[in-house]
Amino acid sequence: MTKGVHLTVAQDRLPLSNAVVMRGPDRDKRMMFAIPRGSFTYLGTTDTDFEGDPDTATADREDVEYILAATNALFPGATLTFADVVSTWVGLRPLVRPPGHANPSAVSRDYEIFHSPSGLVSIGGGKLTAFRAMAEHVVDDLFPGSRGARERAASRAALPGAEGPLPTAADWNRLASNTNTRPERLREWLALYGSQLPQVVSLLPVEAGDEPGLAWHRAMTRYAVEHEMAQRLEDVYRRRTGLMLFSQDNGRAWVQPLAQEMAELLGWSPQRTAEEVRRTEAAIAAMLAFREDTRTPEVSRAPVAAQQQKSAAM
Repeated sequence: MTKGVHLTVAQDRLPLSNAVVMRGPDRDKRMMFAIPRGSFTYLGTTDTDFEGDPDTATADREDVEYILAATNALFPGATLTFADVVSTWVGLRPLVRPPGHANPSAVSRDYEIFHSPSGLVSIGGGKLTAFRAMAEHVVDDLFPGSRGARERAASRAALPGAEGPLPTAADWNRLASNTNTRPERLREWLALYGSQLPQVVSLLPVEAGDEPGLAWHRAMTRYAVEHEMAQRLEDVYRRRTGLMLFSQDNGRAWVQPLAQEMAELLGWSPQRTAEEVRRTEAAIAAMLAFREDTRTPEVSRAPVAAQQQKSAAM
């Protein structure tokens, strides 16, 4: 496997209106991106070899140095440092490496379908962004006679959040007024939920005791449980709402109230609720643990290909 790391910084530290292509700072010149998202800009990704338990994969000091070096080279006025990094996330690429192929970074990101003697059909490799194509090919392999009908249906199938009309300008103004929400925040949540945003709005607490941001995230948490089958607080924080990745304090201030919201919906015991809080706080700490690395700063690490080129030259 190889590891890809992204990190986020506040949009006012790297104000972009469009995505930008960057090149790695070392001889590999890996292609990376800087992409604006609401109040943040996210940067990445790296490509380094990874061995070990996938659950332990985190961004380390060299990963962050590498991305910041590439960004500061293209935007010298930004002078981004570790202190500017709001969050990080890591993905692992499950590569199908041919025998004798030593360089993971040069392995194709394509996927393969395998048939075992028992009749089991498996798929390996690929990328998260290709999940629909991978699923279609597995179905085609299992049921070749259904391909034509499925293709016609799939070409018309709306993705979640694309069903039905989006809010009109009048709807937008009314929603902002009724929920005491800034228009720019509504735009971020419309991008997240699309046509499903009115369902989230319907779950806003009736009581006016919460600050607006917490009230919205209570509704988003409830939506994740009731409509998306969320079962873990960390999942809601990291993936369903993006609160861990795209908020200045990573949602630390709301861990307890949102854990209690899920506890009431899912019938958690006090012990289970406390464990969910512990796991979520540990996940937040782990994604920022690179800041605690006290080693002497090194030259940013190049991806695997460049590392091996250097080793071969020695």
